[in-house]
Amino acid sequence: MLVDTVAALCEAEHLDVDVSVASKLAWSAMQGLLVLHPTMLHLDELEGREPASREELVMRFNRILVDGLRAHRVSSGR
Repeated sequence: MLVDTVAALCEAEHLDVDVSVASKLAWSAMQGLLVLHPTMLHLDELEGREPASREELVMRFNRILVDGLRAHRVSSGR
């Protein structure tokens, strides 16, 4: 399902990326967030920052991932 979503994004946005690699990046980022979120909360506490919820971090991570993928848009000259 994730591969299909990434493939659809790449097609819709005309992105020149390896769908398999991009899917694995997204998967590992979200898996890492799930595993590391308690540690991230602790680090926020130590740094005196307002801790971000898991849902908020998912949104932020996804925005960065999608924006990064969009940097690989196929130029119209191809």
